Amino acid sequence: SWYYQASEKINPEASRYPYCIVWTPIPVLSWLFPFIGHMGICTSTGVIRDFAGPYFVSVRETSNKDSHL
Repeated sequence: SWYYQASEKINPEASRYPYCIVWTPIPVLSWLFPFIGHMGICTSTGVIRDFAGPYFVSVRETSNKDSHL
């Protein structure tokens, strides 16, 4: 299940970082230009909303590759 009760607390064990901006490197492109990457935002439950294209927002879990700001 993707949705959990909103706790609004950071939970590193469950990889939940509510209300965060998430940046993920794009292979090769980010290696050449470190300031280029892919961004998303986290909901109150810490689930990432990922802007994957025009008129499409995907939902995914956090990973160790994501940087939370």
